[in-house]
Amino acid sequence: SQFSWEGRSTGAREATVVRIGQEKYPHRRSSKETKKWLIQAIKDRKYQEPEREERLRRNKEQNKYDLNSAEAISRSRKALAGEMKRFNDFWSDSQKSKHKRKREIKYENLSFKIWNSIQYYKESSEENPTVQFIADKFKLDKRTLMIILRKWLKYGLIQKRKLFNKESHDKRVDFSIVLKSDSLPHLLYTQLPKNKKIFRRMDQ
Repeated sequence: SQFSWEGRSTGAREATVVRIGQEKYPHRRSSKETKKWLIQAIKDRKYQEPEREERLRRNKEQNKYDLNSAEAISRSRKALAGEMKRFNDFWSDSQKSKHKRKREIKYENLSFKIWNSIQYYKESSEENPTVQFIADKFKLDKRTLMIILRKWLKYGLIQKRKLFNKESHDKRVDFSIVLKSDSLPHLLYTQLPKNKKIFRRMDQ
């Protein structure tokens, strides 16, 4: 332990010495200020595990990547395999800005939370969750949610199923989300391919 207490005679009175590392701090049991200091010192040195998102960010910055494996890429359809390679290339490029990396970490972390939630909902209720259910659960606006879902739809990871009880005049985006893959690969959600950026400029 980093903390140890030892009694020491100081003549007329006896004090307790609190040792932290190699330093000694005299502590009198009657001192409220010293008690507060001790509590704060323990709190300061107590390790608190960072959130998953923060841990993921640190791993990326330290070049510890969760990349798509070569085996997973080889088993995937051509279009999806290309997208998985693009993810690997993005995180292997040390020249990418911190802003772009941070934004991708946010969406990647959220995408896996949503995927796991859909799986759990299906296993526990034997039904498929709706877009509205997921948006409410994670307190997301549908624009943010659909950035992720459109990517999954594009590469056949999910299928959308029409809601039969939806009113015809209700124009809100909503459908049941059906998983079509056993696992979610690592994908980019905010970095468009170069040719897409060119088309966007031409449309403006």
